Parts: sequence; C-alpha cells; structure tokens
Amino acid sequence: MRIEIAETVQTFTALAGAWRKLASEIPDCHFTQTYDWCRLGWERRVLHPNDKLRCVTAWEEEKLVAVWPFIQRRKSGKPRRLDPIGCGLNEEYADPLLAPIADNLETCKQILQALMRGSDILHVQFLVEGSNMQKAIEVSRRVHHAVPIESFQTDRRSAPNWNAFMSAYPSKFRANLRSRRKHLSEEGILTFELAESAEDQAVVIDWILDQKQAWLERKDKSHHWFHKPETRAFLLDAATLKDDVGRMALFSLKLNGVPLAAALCTVDRTSIEMQITTFDPAYSRFSPGNLMIQDLAQWGFERQLVFDMRTLKSEYKERWANQSSKRASHFLLLTARGIANFGPVLLLYKGMQWIEATLSPEDLLRLKGTAKRMLHAIGR
Repeated sequence: MRIEIAETVQTFTALAGAWRKLASEIPDCHFTQTYDWCRLGWERRVLHPNDKLRCVTAWEEEKLVAVWPFIQRRKSGKPRRLDPIGCGLNEEYADPLLAPIADNLETCKQILQALMRGSDILHVQFLVEGSNMQKAIEVSRRVHHAVPIESFQTDRRSAPNWNAFMSAYPSKFRANLRSRRKHLSEEGILTFELAESAEDQAVVIDWILDQKQAWLERKDKSHHWFHKPETRAFLLDAATLKDDVGRMALFSLKLNGVPLAAALCTVDRTSIEMQITTFDPAYSRFSPGNLMIQDLAQWGFERQLVFDMRTLKSEYKERWANQSSKRASHFLLLTARGIANFGPVLLLYKGMQWIEATLSPEDLLRLKGTAKRMLHAIGR
C-alpha cells in the first residue's frame, strides 16, 4: 500500500479512470464522492492565488483503493485550511472513498497523516460515527473538536409495499396529507416531476436558488453560496452528469405547471439524498414541502432506495424518518497558527454548549432575542 497526493490539475485529472472504477466497485458510493462531482467542485470554484488541490490516494500496486479530495485555502494573513472538495456549500457527506482492503485503521491513519502535512486546520464534515477514519482522527494526537450531528432516513425495508409503509404513520398525519393534497388538487392540476431536459433543469435550479435567497432574507440570515454565479454554473453542469453510480436529480411539485416546492437531490445505487429543498410560502397552508417529501419518499421506495433527508434536526425529518444515523463534523488544529485562529471559536462554541445545558428554554429564548437585537443595533 502506498500513499500519494495529487496537487496539480494534471495529476488530479489523471485519476479519472481509476477513480471511476473504484466508485463503480463500491456499492454504497455516494454520487458526491465521484470523480466528476469533485472535478466540477474544483473547476467551478472561484480560485484565489493560494488555493491548492490536496487529493490523497492509496494504491495497492497499480490499483487505486482509496481517494479523499480536499482544497487548501489560505487568504491573506489567515491559516491554511483544508476542506473537502464539493459544490462549495460544505453539505456533502465527506467520508473518504475506500475499497474494503483500505478501510482499516492503519491505512486511514496513513491517509490522514499525508493530508495534514503543510496545513494549519483540517475540517471534515459529517463523517460516519465509528468509521475507521473517525477513529484515525481521534487517535491523531492533534487538538481536535467534533460536532456530533444526526441524519434522518426513511428505509423502505421496513415494509413490503408503499401502502404498508405509509400505514406505519399515525392516522391523523396521513389524513392531513390526504386532505392537503386533495385541496391543492382542487386548485388545478397537481404534478410531481423530475426535470430531464437541460431547459427544465435550469428552470428548477433558478427557482430553488431564488426561493432560498428569499427565505434567507425573511429569516434575516445570510449564506453567500446561494448568491454566487459559480453556484448556478456548478449546478447546471452537475445536472448533466449521469453514470452507473448515479446522478443529480431535480424534483418539483407543480400546480398547473408552476413550482410550489422543489428539491435538489443526488441519487446513487442505494439512496436518494435530499441536498436542498424549498417551497413557495404563498402556498404554505397546503404544506407543499411536506407533500413533496411524501412524493420523494415514494419515488425512492419504488426504486428500492433509502430516502436520506440528511443532517440537521427538524420536525418534519423526525416525523418522516424511521431510522437515523450518527455523524460528526471534525476540526483538527494542526499547528500553533491553527490553534490561535480557531481557539476563540472553539471557546465560544463550548460556552454556547454550557449556556444551552444550563439555562431553561424560556431563558435561552430570551437570551437569543437579546443577542439578535444587539446584532441589529451594531449593524450586523
């Protein structure tokens, strides 16, 4: 077993054939772990002069058995930080792609050691709890902070058919879904669609981005990713990718041809992952987002796929999920510069954890309201 690092575009693109073969041989490979998804993540990113590729590979003779792609970024005066290559939202599962022969603690430790050289901070989001790479991180003897998080799924193996699957939910919940779907259908023709043509895909992508931007403004939040032109370029290109591992899929729930809700998903051989979802608040009384979740779950069920609503706890995910899994985002502080930069954030996070564990829900709500008013007062 030998470990190598691709640090140039030429060495990265030279991995295409071996990477695709490795992905095809791993049944539970996520589409976001494929070469083409990561290639777009690099090509469509607006690069700064100090940005570098850091793609770690493991080989058994001439066979690629592991790949883990990262980008190292360093803004002026800032530490060198490693983040997994993806669409730029940092929402993909960031597990390394490992053949069974490489999925062991010793190989993961070697991969991690090679990756960390020459950087100050390593960030890896949503690693599976108990995985060999997580264990390698925990024994790395580096200053390490983990943020545990839960992901939520509907597993089709819990029922022999869709009707049996739905019958496991409370009768009131099912009655509400039927009622809202019926009343919405009375407004016009209700359809659930998968965009296939480039024109339809562009329409859904633009609708999702517009709705997300509007939602962020209503919630007084910000996320620059949804406003960047390279985001749209990435998604348009990603929509054209399709191979034996999977694809990106754009779904929408429409009334008379007009979207009421939409979801950007990735689909692979074992699951459909809901990456981004949104809905038109003008139709919130019909719960179009919840109706679309039902349609997505059924779409996956009929194709023998797990429907993965992914991370971040929310009421609708807990209501729909019949299983969940533990993951964690990890921050490794590799140098004194990394510790000095990230240390204050780590202390703040620990302080917030203490506050949330100590205060009553009512006091915590009042504290959050006060903090929000203070931020407004100083022009945040």
